[in-house]
Amino acid sequence: MKGSSGSCRWGVLIAAGAAVLGTVAAGITADTHVVSDVGQLQYWAAACNPGDEIVINAGLYVMTKRLYMSNKAGVTLRGATGSAEDVILRGPGMNNPDAGFYEGIDFASPDMTIKDLTVEEYYHHAIHFQTVGDRCVLDNVTTRNIGCQHIKGAQYNDDCVIRNCLMQQTKVRENGLPGRLDNYVGGIDLHGARRCQIYDNVAIDVNGLHGGDGGIFIWNYSSDCVIERNVVIGCRKGIELGNPSSSNPTSTTIVRNNFVLRESGNDIGMEFCYTDNCQAYNNTVCSIAQDDNFRRTVHIYGTTENLELTNNIIYGQILAQSGGETGWTSTNNILGTGVDLGWFVDFTNGDFHLTELATAAINHALVLADVTEDVDGSPRPAGDFPDIGADEYGSPAGDANYDGKVDGLDYDVWSLHYQQAGNWGDGNFNGDALVDGLDYNVWSLNYGFGEGSPVPEPATWLLIAPAAAVLLRRRRAPQPGRENT
Repeated sequence: MKGSSGSCRWGVLIAAGAAVLGTVAAGITADTHVVSDVGQLQYWAAACNPGDEIVINAGLYVMTKRLYMSNKAGVTLRGATGSAEDVILRGPGMNNPDAGFYEGIDFASPDMTIKDLTVEEYYHHAIHFQTVGDRCVLDNVTTRNIGCQHIKGAQYNDDCVIRNCLMQQTKVRENGLPGRLDNYVGGIDLHGARRCQIYDNVAIDVNGLHGGDGGIFIWNYSSDCVIERNVVIGCRKGIELGNPSSSNPTSTTIVRNNFVLRESGNDIGMEFCYTDNCQAYNNTVCSIAQDDNFRRTVHIYGTTENLELTNNIIYGQILAQSGGETGWTSTNNILGTGVDLGWFVDFTNGDFHLTELATAAINHALVLADVTEDVDGSPRPAGDFPDIGADEYGSPAGDANYDGKVDGLDYDVWSLHYQQAGNWGDGNFNGDALVDGLDYNVWSLNYGFGEGSPVPEPATWLLIAPAAAVLLRRRRAPQPGRENT
């Protein structure tokens, strides 16, 4: 994270630390509670003190009530292993309206952290930010098969962070809320989010039976947020700022370095409704087919002021209507048939890392002070100038498998193609005709870049789309048969 997003992240961490220190100064000792069954978990969620930590041992926890954590400022709730799939909190079912409780966990206190676990099978929301849930952090959490929004905010949540999360639907919503049928399903949905950071998340097939909301959706007086380095595949709307049904503006928010795949039959890749001073920089937004909605791969609607679309690759078209015809600019974007599908590593599955064929995008972006890295968090530019779209080709140097790190996996790719003709993905890092010792030198000089992230676990790739697997590095396949009820 660089620039304003980085400083805001530090602000969140400092504020959270101050809250915990405040509890200690008041004479409350922060304790750690290790739990191994549902009874212990639900007891300590209610009985812990501000600043405490609840550590959940690996297992499947079939929940019998909602975890509404009020008066718990600074509390951390986390899985013990660091792998989200090792700790699964399972609700009564996304299609079960008669269970008596409908949500997973509520941020009903400020400065809380929830991380390293899975929340699945709830009729309403998996995670709910209540009004007092300011400066909260949601990190490395998987939400799966949720009947409404996976991550929901009450109006006005300040300085929150949602990062490294996977939102996924593998089932169909069968019976929706009254008046909403089956389409009130979405990923992240925040009202009045202020100075919130949403980054490094993946949303896959988050839809109701007849549609749904965005994979990432902020609206209703939201402001000063950053949405970056996310992957959204097959959602009704990929990333939304604002709501066509509400003229309350979303303002001073930046959307940058995201991959969005709009699949055939779904609706919109990116949407901007009633926005004020927002920017969409260096995103790659693609429609998988030139169907009826190809023309609104990017949709602008309602009164729009000073919306900037710059350095984006958009395989599709921009449609502005119903007041959105003015108030926005399109600068240095590559649109529609100007995009060649051979530019991408795996277009069909949403892996929009660039190949050496993307000559119209490589080194052709405008230099923007707000864009200093790419979708993998790798530095821009890698060449003389940055690249158009979310990926910076050749950054980091030596990263053959496009996972944002330079490590032994890239060496393996290089060694398998040694003394053969090849491209970047074969270990040819210097762009000449051969994979050889010169490319090894590039790899060795950059070895260790990005090692702050854990090594990917191969079983992860059985769970999610291939493109998402490129960017998710912290998940592991569930281990069936373990039930702690």
